[in-house]
Amino acid sequence: MISISSHTSIFGIIGYPVKHSLSPIIHTSCFQKNRFDAVYLAFEVQRENLRDAIKGIKALGIKGVSVTVPHKTDCMRFLDEIDEVALKIGAVNTIVNRNGKLYGYNTDYTGVKEAFKKNGVNPKGMKVLMIGSGGAGRAVAFALCEMGINSIFITGIIKEEMRRLAEDIEKNYRLVSVEWFVRDEKKEMEIGKKCEIIVNASPVGMEPDVDKIPISLDIFRDGQVLFDVIYTPPTTKFLKEGKKRGLKCISGVDMFVYQAMEQFRLFTGMEASERTIRKILKEKVKK
Repeated sequence: MISISSHTSIFGIIGYPVKHSLSPIIHTSCFQKNRFDAVYLAFEVQRENLRDAIKGIKALGIKGVSVTVPHKTDCMRFLDEIDEVALKIGAVNTIVNRNGKLYGYNTDYTGVKEAFKKNGVNPKGMKVLMIGSGGAGRAVAFALCEMGINSIFITGIIKEEMRRLAEDIEKNYRLVSVEWFVRDEKKEMEIGKKCEIIVNASPVGMEPDVDKIPISLDIFRDGQVLFDVIYTPPTTKFLKEGKKRGLKCISGVDMFVYQAMEQFRLFTGMEASERTIRKILKEKVKK
């Protein structure tokens, strides 16, 4: 039973939609585990209300919020200070209120790096093919560039988004070769067979469309690493097919867990229980 008083700190998540979010139960459980007097709530905020919502964080003394789609980029202009990594990526997924000043961070970036480390994959010198170039894709791309990849090929359907990401990578990582192109199965096959890492940073394969796969299975070859940012389901069809072929597969669950742990640390200064978060995900997320 959660005990709430006039001293209880308030945290939350802003986005639209957010009713499906597991963040409230995860963070509240971690608060309880750490005996930290706080609650975490879901706030559905549409685009036109974003400025007012962020002003409300200050006005109401809300201690911090997670930021999800569609606000990860738009929220940045309303913040007082933005972490260097989040500025580089161009997306914020965590806002912390410190004495009335709002600070922005990107913990997805940390989540990606930790997911690769914990799975024993060092991407240094590797070539990457990534499907998708939105907020998650940007965090993945910058994390892998920071970890020393040789080159990245970005494919998707939004030209301007891909072009901007490619330019930002070139500006920040001059030793990384970068190329983008609109979805083309023949070109994906040609490039993908040369790549050691294939990333799905698109929503293809997410619930309820669990039978969809973001790329042709013929692209798989021995020794490749597959990474999917999706965590619902925990093992997408993309990863299932890779496992059948004996490929190393990294689930979006790992990225989600480690970004949540980093977020909790920024919110409270305390360490979140990885075991608690994984237990909740196992109970709440369908296989």
